Amino acid sequence: MRKLIATLLAFVAIAAVPAPAHAQAKDSGFSLAARVGYGFPMGNVASDSTATLALTDDFSGEVPLWLDVGYRFGRSFFVGAYFQYSFAFVKSSTAFVASQVGQAVCELPGVSCSGSDVRLGAELHYIFSPEASFQPWAGIGFGYEWTNLSASAPGVEATLQYRGFEFLNLQVGGDFKVSDAFALGPFVAFSLGQYDTIVLSATGQPSQSLDIPSNAKSTHEWLQVGVKGTFNL
Repeated sequence: MRKLIATLLAFVAIAAVPAPAHAQAKDSGFSLAARVGYGFPMGNVASDSTATLALTDDFSGEVPLWLDVGYRFGRSFFVGAYFQYSFAFVKSSTAFVASQVGQAVCELPGVSCSGSDVRLGAELHYIFSPEASFQPWAGIGFGYEWTNLSASAPGVEATLQYRGFEFLNLQVGGDFKVSDAFALGPFVAFSLGQYDTIVLSATGQPSQSLDIPSNAKSTHEWLQVGVKGTFNL
């Protein structure tokens, strides 16, 4: 009996010894996430006392392809960078409106229009209940944005590019744990930015850059909903 008790005490003592630091390494590491969804434009490209150019004058929506790359610190914190390329849907009835021809350029015979939105920045996520099978999370970030609107016809193409800082990028979502290395779930993201430069380029012409005057600067937003898949490496 004494030998059995001694054996049990020895087992308990060994189990109580803290695990080496490297045993927790699996809780930290690199993460890669891919997202897809739909974005709704809001706000203005520019606005002053004489006129307002709303973002919805150019675009009706977008399909974002979004990548997150970064490092997990423990199980709850993720610090990384995001890159997004979006296929933007041009609103042909109001984009590239040319008063001299009396109608929108995109609706002229032989003219096709396209748009895109590119965003790059840094972000921080916090994961709630990291041990659970469903893990809610919230994130915040900031970055820079390039929004492009192009019109093309045989032998000629013109592009307007709006550039500016993305001051705030708020994100919330929830991941369903599929395995130790993969999770999948919905997300919602809201970004707030301000364009400060407009660049016009056309076939055979030098690019022209225009700084938006301070009294005409405005804010615009994108509201995005979609699905995110996360790989923990």
